Amino acid sequence: MLDPTDYPEVLQLHQKVKELQLEFRKVETAFSIPEEKCIAIEMKADSKLIVVPIVDEYEDFDSDKPSMALHLILTECETFEDAEDYLVWAKEVELNTSNEKVRQAWFHLREVVPQ
Repeated sequence: MLDPTDYPEVLQLHQKVKELQLEFRKVETAFSIPEEKCIAIEMKADSKLIVVPIVDEYEDFDSDKPSMALHLILTECETFEDAEDYLVWAKEVELNTSNEKVRQAWFHLREVVPQ
C-alpha cells in the first residue's frame, strides 16, 4: 500500500476530508448515464449537500475511499472550468453531445461548480 506522506497532494486530500468531515455517496439523478460511465456523487459537508456529475471511466469511486471521491470531484470541476463551452467539455470528458442527460449534467455543473 502506498504511503500518503510520500505524496503531498494525497496527504492534502486526506487532511481536507478529515478537517471538513466530508462524506460521499453515489446517487441516481436525471444526469446519471451508466452506459457512458457518468455517475453522480453526493458530497456532504456539515449540513450542505452538493451533487456533482463525474465521468468515472475506471470505476474508481468508492464511498469508503473519501479522498479518491474528493479527487474525482475536484478533477471534474477543474475540467468543467477549463472548458470554453458545452461542446469542448463534452468532448474532453468523452460524452455524447447529443445525449440530453449530458446536457443536463452540463447545466447542473454550471450551477454547482461555483459552490
